[in-house]
Amino acid sequence: MLNRTTDRPKGRAVKAILLALALVAGSVLLVTTDALAAYQFKTPTKLTTTIVGSTQIEMEWLHVSGAPAYVIVASSSSDSTKTFRSGNNTIAMTGLKRGTTYSVKVAVASSTLSSASRISAYSTSLKVKTANNALNAPSDLAVTTATSSTAKLTWTAPANVAATDIYSVTYALDSGLKKSPKTQKTTNNTPSITLTDMAADTNFYVRVKVIDKDSGSTRSDTSDFGLIKTRAETGKITGTIAGPSASDVVVTAYDKSSDVVGQSDLKSNGTFTLTVRPGTYRVLATYVGQDGYTSLWAQAGSSGAALMSDGTQYAVTLGGTTALPTITLAKGATAAGVVKGVGEGLLGNVDVTAMLSGEVAARAVSSTDSKTEGEYSLEGLAPGTYTIRFKYRGINTSGVGFKTATESVTISGSGTKTVDTPTLALDSWAKIIRSKIKGTKSVGHTLKRYNLAWVASFYPKERATTWRYQWLRNGSAISGANAYKYKLTSADRGKKISLRITYYHIGFPTGSTTSKAYTVR
Repeated sequence: MLNRTTDRPKGRAVKAILLALALVAGSVLLVTTDALAAYQFKTPTKLTTTIVGSTQIEMEWLHVSGAPAYVIVASSSSDSTKTFRSGNNTIAMTGLKRGTTYSVKVAVASSTLSSASRISAYSTSLKVKTANNALNAPSDLAVTTATSSTAKLTWTAPANVAATDIYSVTYALDSGLKKSPKTQKTTNNTPSITLTDMAADTNFYVRVKVIDKDSGSTRSDTSDFGLIKTRAETGKITGTIAGPSASDVVVTAYDKSSDVVGQSDLKSNGTFTLTVRPGTYRVLATYVGQDGYTSLWAQAGSSGAALMSDGTQYAVTLGGTTALPTITLAKGATAAGVVKGVGEGLLGNVDVTAMLSGEVAARAVSSTDSKTEGEYSLEGLAPGTYTIRFKYRGINTSGVGFKTATESVTISGSGTKTVDTPTLALDSWAKIIRSKIKGTKSVGHTLKRYNLAWVASFYPKERATTWRYQWLRNGSAISGANAYKYKLTSADRGKKISLRITYYHIGFPTGSTTSKAYTVR
């Protein structure tokens, strides 16, 4: 016989146990689901503090690849939780409470908007305590002058700076002052300093704070960063160019690698000054006018040399001035001729350039374009042997068509030298595609050209400029069938119809391609 009084509590106990198990299982499931939550981005790592002030903390972390933005949360038991957004892997959190410890964490966010979603897990929290300095940070930090090794700074002092206070100025390669930092101090509380022994041609970040002169303890928050760009170490090259008008000459310095390192126009009296870094240089006086003067390299003991290899290498020291001998430019010889192209005869629009042979790298001395009738003249050539290059400029100066040719010419003295100009050979088509036709192959229907075939060049892309159509019946031309389309007639029934296209582009051989032949129904 069932004892209901005794069994009822047992049933309730079982239900309670089952409910407890269900809740536990649910809790485990919830924890597991949260722990395994998948995020789009990895969790930020290496969260560190760079600058700590009384009401501001600056921090950085390792950038997550592809992260569009970040959300930073600072919480404290004695202050409200504060949320910040950043578009990069640094943050300056402001509006914080003095002498307060904050727990800071960062995560990847979809944007810098306040409504943006978090798309990574939060980083490990870092506890940071704000300072409680007696003074605010110096402000209005500015660089007034900079040399290759020094920089003068000024700033506005915070209120209540004491007579026993001085300033500590730190500069480094990053705004957090962690990469190669160096610190210099003022001797009194005057808000200015000249930093010394700095690396040349370098970008620095700089910050300043107030410290006690005797103990060195910090008295103020650290200022916002300023930027210093030290100048490159330099020396000077000076000289005079004689001969043509000063406005028609440019002077250029080349280093040992033949790279341009400095350039200068002439003053009205023909003098010039080049500012360069310490090193060894050759200097070229280039004539850019229209009266046929030569261009020469500076050479010790002479008025100039035509070849770079004959030019003197001049040494320039830090802060020093190297004076060159006067370079005298005189009128040079002229090389002239007429350009022709295969199948075209006299050929215009050809770039004709004279390059002085014997250089380590060929240097263009004079350049011009051939005229419509193919004639050209290169002026201002000093005595020497030249390679003259003939390069077709192409339609719309694309450079497509005709093969480039060269000719060697020796110049001695002045006057005009007639060049035995080569005839430019035809270039090769980049691609030939068999012509195609489309349409129903039966009497009364119209057939049409399907594609353009001849490609002159791919880079730049350029096709044939003109073409002619000829429809064929059993391989023979159909009279009057010279359009891109052809209507089939009763005369075509049972015959094979095809299309021949003849292509033309200046600088290329004329050619043709014929489509597949189709039997007409």
